[in-house]
Parts: sequence; C-alpha cells; structure tokens
Amino acid sequence: MLESTDNARKFYQIYSDIIKASKTPYIIIDTNHYAFSVPESKIDHVKDEITLSIHTAAIRGAHYQNNTLKFHATFDKISTEVIVPITAFKALYAKEDGIGIEFGEDNSH
Repeated sequence: MLESTDNARKFYQIYSDIIKASKTPYIIIDTNHYAFSVPESKIDHVKDEITLSIHTAAIRGAHYQNNTLKFHATFDKISTEVIVPITAFKALYAKEDGIGIEFGEDNSH
C-alpha cells in the first residue's frame, strides 16, 4: 500500500501510462483501512479488499487532496461517493494485460 509521496507519484505515472495505452486501470484497495468508503456489498470479505475500475469512463469528479482519492462511481445504479486514502491502495494494474504495480502489504511504517 502507498505511504510516501514517491509512491503516489509512481501511482499517477502508471495510471497515466495505462490510460495513454487505451487500457482500463483497476485499483485493489485494502478494505480494512479505517477511512475507507465503498458499498459494503461490493467488498471481498475473504481477502478484505475491493477491486475498482478507475477509468475515466467509470468514475466522475475524481480529485486527489490530502493523500485521499475521492470520486463518484455507480454501484447497482446508485451514484456513490468513494473515498480512498492513498495508503489503502494495494495495487494498480491494467485489466487487459495485468501489468501494473503492487504497493506492499503494510503501510503503517
């Protein structure tokens, strides 16, 4: 999971590369993170994570502030604000080929 500014820069560089290659960026998020907000029904409780498309066609109003990514996504036809601290990101990858980056297992240090 991300914890440093350098890792945040890596995230945005890889995200940009995925979009430029006309691929679909997905993030895997640690749902045990204290400040995480998504519909409970979408969480994989076995792995304690959720995988979300963050392609510009899938989300709206995305912005990054105070180490938190916020955007609106539609779940079961309901627009929902998603709030994800960057430290909760476990991985970013392209759906089409799986190429991306893992951010580690422990973000508390």
